[in-house]
Amino acid sequence: MLAEQVKPFIIPGKKYAFAIDLTDDPYYGEKNGDYVVGGKRKASTNRFFSYATCYLIDGNRKFTIGVIPKKRKC
Repeated sequence: MLAEQVKPFIIPGKKYAFAIDLTDDPYYGEKNGDYVVGGKRKASTNRFFSYATCYLIDGNRKFTIGVIPKKRKC
């Protein structure tokens, strides 16, 4: 869905840079659900919503083209 919104800004044949960001947002609730993962203690908790974000970079503009959540190990 996010990549579709970026298509009008992409010029065929032009080179683009991409960046990937891994994020752990602190979670303070009960450990429920597949998307609450454990990790190294940070901000008074060791539970997080963890996800990877992919960006397309065009000069000074940065477009988010994908977000993928990390599931806890089963």
